[in-house]
Amino acid sequence: MFKETFGVESELGDLQETTREELENRLYTRAENLFKEKEELYTHDALYSVARIIYLQTIDALWKDHLRTMDNLREGISLRGYAQKDPKQEYKKEGYNLFATMHGAIGGDVLVKASRVVITTETQEDYEARLEARRAKQQKLMTRGPAKKEAQKPQTVKRQGVKVGRNDPCPCGSGKKYKKCHGVSDALNP
Repeated sequence: MFKETFGVESELGDLQETTREELENRLYTRAENLFKEKEELYTHDALYSVARIIYLQTIDALWKDHLRTMDNLREGISLRGYAQKDPKQEYKKEGYNLFATMHGAIGGDVLVKASRVVITTETQEDYEARLEARRAKQQKLMTRGPAKKEAQKPQTVKRQGVKVGRNDPCPCGSGKKYKKCHGVSDALNP
């Protein structure tokens, strides 16, 4: 389990003759040595940046899970009233327990993620090659074809006749008002 969590083998020796406290101490010192090795490999600023990112991501994910769990709790808490328990007090108690569980899980998740971190440094040549590839891609996109013309302003549609009022006689000569004759079809088909 130590290997699954931290990604390294632990030299625990014979587990039959060790007590729980001794085992905890061995595992703790092994994990502590693992982090000291990482401190020697990487700069303090790099480790601090990575740790900050891991903390934020972990807290964000666990907080979202906590909020979803609280929503589920809120939906089901009313059933506690049937058991002659105050739903409000039960909600407070369960909510606090869920928060405490989430708070405790943050440290463990961060520890697991931080133990598996491998920071790679990019050489100057790799950086320049990546930058040059990006510039070439941008240049290719810019020279692909003629630039798009500016969007032309839409032309306003102009009426080709005299505006007929709704209450004026219809120009078809039927003698009806425009709104009762051809105005009906114009209103339905704008």
